[in-house]
Amino acid sequence: MNDAYLQLLLKILKAIAENRDNPEAVYRLLEENSDKLDQTFILTLQEWAKEQLQDADPDQSNCIKFIKS
Repeated sequence: MNDAYLQLLLKILKAIAENRDNPEAVYRLLEENSDKLDQTFILTLQEWAKEQLQDADPDQSNCIKFIKS
């Protein structure tokens, strides 16, 4: 997993969690990093999500799978 892309992913997730009432803050972050929203980012996101599902308990996994579909 690409470390720079993983750090960006975590930064985006943190921004989403901290700015639920202010999506503009998340949009700004995405715009500032639009050059990194590429195939490598997608692969990093997929690998990260797969690891999260593997480490989650069954209830969490079902919830994540439901949201994902």
